[in-house]
Amino acid sequence: CVDTSDCILFNYIGIESLVESPWTIYPNPGTNQLHFNLNVKALVEVQNALGQIIYRSILEPSNNQSINTTAWSSGLYLVKTQTATHTRLMKWEKE
Repeated sequence: CVDTSDCILFNYIGIESLVESPWTIYPNPGTNQLHFNLNVKALVEVQNALGQIIYRSILEPSNNQSINTTAWSSGLYLVKTQTATHTRLMKWEKE
């Protein structure tokens, strides 16, 4: 910082080191199916662009869980996956 410029200090609070996630979703973007690979039991919620929960279920650990998304409109969705120790929000796009 110098007298002729502003100083901006970024403090990161609560950010853990990056570790491999216990779950993944694919494909992204997708069409008629949203697939999950889960190492642990998880609560999965999907919200549409209006914030409405359009899917909610507890999924057991599995290498291939899927949700039929045929009836969903094209657009962006927010997928919340919550385990006993972690919560993760991911964007998913339906084409």
